[in-house]
Amino acid sequence: SAGTYAFYTGTEGYLYAASSTGNYLKTQETLDANGSWTISITSGVATITATGTNTRNWMRYNSSSSLFACYSSTSNQQDIAIFEASFTICSHTTTNEDTVAATCTTAGFTKIVCADCGKVVSETTVPALGHSYGELHEANDKTCENDGNIAYYECATCHCYFDEEYNEVDEVIIPGGHEFDENGVCSVCGAGQAACEHPNTTVTDTATCTTAGVKTVVCDDCGEIVSTETSAAKGHTFANGVCDVCGIQKISKANSIAVGDVVYLVVDTKKMQLTGISTTSTKYGIGTAYTSSVAETYALTVVAGSASGSFAFKTSDGKYLSWSSGNSLTTATSVSANSSWTVTFDANGNATIKNVKDATRILQWNASSPRFACYTSTQTVVQLYKEN
Repeated sequence: SAGTYAFYTGTEGYLYAASSTGNYLKTQETLDANGSWTISITSGVATITATGTNTRNWMRYNSSSSLFACYSSTSNQQDIAIFEASFTICSHTTTNEDTVAATCTTAGFTKIVCADCGKVVSETTVPALGHSYGELHEANDKTCENDGNIAYYECATCHCYFDEEYNEVDEVIIPGGHEFDENGVCSVCGAGQAACEHPNTTVTDTATCTTAGVKTVVCDDCGEIVSTETSAAKGHTFANGVCDVCGIQKISKANSIAVGDVVYLVVDTKKMQLTGISTTSTKYGIGTAYTSSVAETYALTVVAGSASGSFAFKTSDGKYLSWSSGNSLTTATSVSANSSWTVTFDANGNATIKNVKDATRILQWNASSPRFACYTSTQTVVQLYKEN
């Protein structure tokens, strides 16, 4: 009506006072008296009143709930103000066309989109085209020399294949070829099978870093074992002290040895490794030379020693490396001070292995009388390797 105003949101319709019992400010698509408002402004404060029959018609701001609503009088809630905004309604004069073509199985569309505001001005949907099956291709039996095929349709549009029941299939070709029996004779045409020249082979090698194995060459086409031969141990491939293949590593820090580790006692400079304890009256550790790699032989399991921070080295037969007297290195049946050792390492990974019972006794390698034993004098320093 004359002297009233409406607030149009542009997308949801017109603001209106929606109730006489609730403080509702809502939107509706049509304009009526409840969406028509009188406005008076005093000292910047706007009094905005809907002219319809709904009695909760004063637009106010509820600061507690942070919302605008309609109340029965201007004494409820907070004053509001009106600010004039300057904007231009887009006329959509410049548009772009966004088209997705329909396929045999999916619909397509054409959208006209405003280049200025991005609104979709119009949209037209194109239904899925459906397959164009054409004529049925007759089935053909395969032969020894030629491929065959099932009966099939081929869509002229997407070139997919379909069987006689119009089920989509991935392949329609039946590969030709001979059907040879165990004697190498084709059961269809009687032709003999040509000997395989083994153009494609797979090589397996059971050798490890430390043990020899068997290298086997097998034909990928006929399955025949082309050749077998003994292969030498591959040797460790160390990178930063760790073997890339089996994970064995040289221990270089005291905190790198722990209860539960499996270790090997070696002398890097002499390529010697502890492989047992002598059975003679003179007890010492037997050293066996290795060519390139520490062997996984005479493994020692690290257990807790008798003193705090010490370790004992348990052999595979359940005994413990031990010192008893003189330069001896022997074994004991239980963990005691004699069979317990403190272990430290220098920057190069050289191990100092001292006996707990007599700390002057250090496990070393005697190069003059080749053996591992416990000395108070300086001999050849040893190293420890552990499994990963």
